[in-house]
Amino acid sequence: MLVDRTVSRWWKGRWVSAGEELAAFRSAHAYVLLGEAGSGKTTSFREESRNDAAGRYISARSFARQLLQDHSQWRDTILFIDGLDETRIGAQDPRKPLDALLGQLEAARSPRFRLSCREEYWLGDNDLQELESVTHGEEIHLLRLDPLTLDDTRQILAAKGTERPDNFIWTAIESGLESFLGNPLLLEILTKAGVAGLGQHP
Repeated sequence: MLVDRTVSRWWKGRWVSAGEELAAFRSAHAYVLLGEAGSGKTTSFREESRNDAAGRYISARSFARQLLQDHSQWRDTILFIDGLDETRIGAQDPRKPLDALLGQLEAARSPRFRLSCREEYWLGDNDLQELESVTHGEEIHLLRLDPLTLDDTRQILAAKGTERPDNFIWTAIESGLESFLGNPLLLEILTKAGVAGLGQHP
């Protein structure tokens, strides 16, 4: 992760953005991280799991298939369960994939966890209430990745070797591609495509 990502928090029925970094929630018992496709959820989870000795990154599909014969091994683990949305794609009942994850968390004696999901596959309060059943009263924070700021985009472009990041950014905006700048995946596509030589001209 080349930049420290910030998140908005769901609070009293609305999203509140106060510039909080995802890293600020490392002590939380549990949180859900929402975001659009390509927004950086997986990258953020991998980075956060590496920053904690107890962290373990695992895809939602893999976690649902785990045979938890020795549940004690999970007791002091922080699970970064990535991609609830991927387990729901094509499912006749979108609640069943979450039920499978809940069963695994209960079998693992309710360790601390983080769960990511694309926003369009999140079932709102229904999902949150189901997750609360395995946290024994501990709060679950509902978070959403903020888009990259222009400073974030500038840092990423510089790290990737773009000679004139500011030219790249403003040419993209003038070309109607501003939405690409806030999404890491779309930004990567834009830099690889080299649209109109962005960032290469004085």
